[in-house]
Amino acid sequence: MLLLEGFYWDQDDEARQWNKRFKDKTGKMPNMLNAATYSAVTNYLNAAQELGTDDADAVLAYLHEQEINDLFAKNGRIRRDGQMVHDVYLYEVKSPKESDGEGYFYITEPGRRDPDRMVPRKYGRV
Repeated sequence: MLLLEGFYWDQDDEARQWNKRFKDKTGKMPNMLNAATYSAVTNYLNAAQELGTDDADAVLAYLHEQEINDLFAKNGRIRRDGQMVHDVYLYEVKSPKESDGEGYFYITEPGRRDPDRMVPRKYGRV
């Protein structure tokens, strides 16, 4: 089974490090909503600190000019309409035999992804 996901805790070293901190504090594995919330709040607070103001209009204007690259958003930007766009990832769900334990749901190794196998030809290429 294939799926698109904006965040997976095991997608890279930065996500794995954040996952460890999150799990140590909450006792749970983070999901995409947890990572997105952390990203949004952290970027907003960092922008306010950078500007030296908590004026929402000034902070948002600043954020609209920035590319956002953090544990959640890669190549992210905020469009004029306020929507955040960023890279998303195509994953393949692991079989029960492939799973390494709690939270290891997706195949993340680039060598394991064959674009011709991952996307049925009738749907075109990603």
